[in-house]
Amino acid sequence: MPTPVADFGLNPAEPTTADEIRLYDFSYDPGGIGISTRSWDFGDGDASAKTAPRHRFDAGGTYRIRLTVITFDGRKKSRTRTVRVRSA
Repeated sequence: MPTPVADFGLNPAEPTTADEIRLYDFSYDPGGIGISTRSWDFGDGDASAKTAPRHRFDAGGTYRIRLTVITFDGRKKSRTRTVRVRSA
């Protein structure tokens, strides 16, 4: 079975500490079994299991946001994006 594809986008792409970031999960399973769980790590100690979470960073800096998806039959894949957050 092929590994799932983990991918996501965020808006705004260049956030400030005043912005609430919206994350969009574009992950899919080319094997057709489906994705059972999603796990978000925002890189600042916060996490979420929602499909499309929202998040606000308290401090400016560079953060690594990681999405991990697991299929119903246990295959796993992660995607990490680096986001630079400016102080408002």
